[in-house]
Amino acid sequence: MPLDARFHEAVAPLFVTGMGTEHVGPLLYSLVRMTRPRRVMEVGLGYTSPFLAQALADNAAEDAEDRAKLAEASEDDLRHSLLREPFFTDPYRPSLHAIDDFSGEGTSAPRVLETLDALGIQEFVKVHKADFRGYSTRIDRADLPLDFVWFDAGGP
Repeated sequence: MPLDARFHEAVAPLFVTGMGTEHVGPLLYSLVRMTRPRRVMEVGLGYTSPFLAQALADNAAEDAEDRAKLAEASEDDLRHSLLREPFFTDPYRPSLHAIDDFSGEGTSAPRVLETLDALGIQEFVKVHKADFRGYSTRIDRADLPLDFVWFDAGGP
């Protein structure tokens, strides 16, 4: 499902001119849609966060459709013929682990949470309110391995 006008209207207040994220957000969405990762990590909540979460939500919806299609006996359908059962052995429950300490001047992180809620995709996001430095030692082993990481924290 492509990103629609409702999505773009919801994320518009998060946009910061000059950051380049207007190009990166749609790219990240496409990469996550294409690779179907289970565990995504983003360092730094911002404009790109809803793109990652929406991609995971769309992947989950597509996975459910594919599982239903796989259960059908129809071999005439092209999509059905492309599906491989071993891929569907484990449930697909993707999640975005977002690390941000909410301390950056003018941070949009709190507004990101409101946007995720407004879009109805907050269930795919687990926010870790923390400094990312050294955080790798605190990641729950059940949340590993990470399949896709987007590092978008500013500063030195």
